[in-house]
Amino acid sequence: MSFFKLMSLITLSFGLTACNFMDSLVHKVENINKYEIAALNLAKENRSLKGKIYTLESRIKELEAKNKFLEFESKKGKRTPASIKTAVVASNDLVKFSTFNWSDKDLLKIGNNEFSMKNYLKAAQFYYTLLKKYPSSKLIDDNVLFKTGVSSFESGEYFEWTSESLSKLITQYPASKFYRGAKLWRALAYYKKGNTKEFYHTVEEFRIKYRNTPEWKILSQHYEELTHRYKN
Repeated sequence: MSFFKLMSLITLSFGLTACNFMDSLVHKVENINKYEIAALNLAKENRSLKGKIYTLESRIKELEAKNKFLEFESKKGKRTPASIKTAVVASNDLVKFSTFNWSDKDLLKIGNNEFSMKNYLKAAQFYYTLLKKYPSSKLIDDNVLFKTGVSSFESGEYFEWTSESLSKLITQYPASKFYRGAKLWRALAYYKKGNTKEFYHTVEEFRIKYRNTPEWKILSQHYEELTHRYKN
């Protein structure tokens, strides 16, 4: 075999080997990219699933308190155990604290749940019991006091609770975002109780200090009537 033919065969053989090597390398790179993409997708799905699990766990915890209450309700039948007079004084005691001995966390969870569903009568009773049975609880803040006042007013029965809880908010949380709202709801409770003098004082305060607020728009509807009545 001539030298030229030998070199041609070596070159051809080397070329085929190099091509095969490059093809193999490209194939390996493509597989690695596929694995990396799959791994990234799995990691993304894993994060999404963890988020969903956290949301579901939070929801389960919220429902546990309500389920506990519903279980007690289904077992008690028509019994009407005495209520705690220092907590909820109501002809329709929905809390039954002496029977269930709720913790402050349970009272707050159920109160928040009922408030969110606009069941203001039950929400007011659970909030107010929390304030009376656990006055030093760290769970009680301006938000809880405000919801107590609003739910008590909206229940149509507990205007005194509205005045009490919102007066505490106004005194203890002067920088609260609920401060003006608390004054408004307390003033409306005064009005419902027939205490037009206190209501008028609040109206005058808003007229002087807070004329450009949504609260004043509500109170101003009664201004002329009350001014005439109070001055006479």
